[in-house]
Amino acid sequence: MHRGKKYKEGEEYLKLAMKMGRKDKSLKSWERQVKATRFLSRLYTETREFDKAAQMFELYNTYRDSIKETDSRNLLLKQQLKYDFEKKELQQKIEQEKELSRMKLMQARRVAALKLQAEKETAAQESKNKLAQQQLAYDFEKKALNQKIDQQKKVSAIKLDAEKVKLDAQKKTAVKNNWLIGLSGVLLLVLLGLYFYYRNNKQKQAITVLEKDQIKQKLLVSQMNPHFIFNSIENIQQLIYDKKDKDAVNYLDKFSILTRQILENSNENYISLSEEVAMTANYLAIQQLLYSNKFDFTIDVEESIDAETIFLPPMLTQPFIENAIKHGLSSKDENGMVDIRFYLNEGKLFFEVLDNGKGFDASKRTDNHKSLAMVITKERLVNYTKNQDFVVQTDNIKDKDEKVVGAKVVFEIPYIYEN
Repeated sequence: MHRGKKYKEGEEYLKLAMKMGRKDKSLKSWERQVKATRFLSRLYTETREFDKAAQMFELYNTYRDSIKETDSRNLLLKQQLKYDFEKKELQQKIEQEKELSRMKLMQARRVAALKLQAEKETAAQESKNKLAQQQLAYDFEKKALNQKIDQQKKVSAIKLDAEKVKLDAQKKTAVKNNWLIGLSGVLLLVLLGLYFYYRNNKQKQAITVLEKDQIKQKLLVSQMNPHFIFNSIENIQQLIYDKKDKDAVNYLDKFSILTRQILENSNENYISLSEEVAMTANYLAIQQLLYSNKFDFTIDVEESIDAETIFLPPMLTQPFIENAIKHGLSSKDENGMVDIRFYLNEGKLFFEVLDNGKGFDASKRTDNHKSLAMVITKERLVNYTKNQDFVVQTDNIKDKDEKVVGAKVVFEIPYIYEN
């Protein structure tokens, strides 16, 4: 009795801490709520209040994920500020270096201009001096020059012949170099052509594989349509045999709507989650009518999911829902329940269906038939995920006395996101 009182006091204190934490939005307050939910989860586990323990543990995970997300945002903001500061500092440094380079260039130009002017003046003075000296030596050298002209003509002729030989050799070398450059260019063009041909061929092969996968998916969906239509017509026939004409007409009306939805979606590789939910709700309404309203159903989409922007392959969930109704609830005459949920976990979309029927063991003992729709659906999931080891998780739901009170099926649904 004393121990139960301590648990009660601990629960009150922890709830008070959570209430105070909700008013304060600081990081420390979030951390206190994380600790409070974790201790409450342990406390409820000790007091064998497992539902509350599970609820507190889920809340603990939510708070802990929120803290991690806040830390990630703060770190990203800090890195962005650091990047902006370093970018601005680098731009200033570049501008300074540009200005310094411009000033150096201007200074170098001034120095070069002054140097050129000085060289011109010096050259002019030297030219005057040389001109005077040459004028004095001109008469003396004139005679010697006339004698040298004849000798230079002979030497020039010899040099001219040598230059012609050298020029011919240079022309031959240039021709060889041009041929080498031309051949190198041709070889480069051939290699580039081969590369682009190889890449184009690879892209065509990838497109062919994608088209084959899409055709295969449509073929699998088209195989499911006759299966579903056959079962539905059989249901209408049974209602007519049982003289339930009003139910048969109502069933036929709903069935026509559902058939149109299925036929339209069969031509699509992906449909929105909202369309899948609408089609599933219509299907379950038909099944309720067929089974004389012996069960109810719920369809829940997690609040964080935008059902209009999430797209998934059509008709993946229907065979598992059908199995839950046909086999899971076969032993119930009333108060049956089918709960369907779509939720995200670590960026992955999951589908979950629960029923309050006899579970999987009992189903295996009474029905050894392997559903064609289930086989086709599993094959579609393997094709979409490219994972040959893809597993559909199946579990029995048990109460505190380990008695089977239902069944659960969970599997990951491949999806794409479109904004």
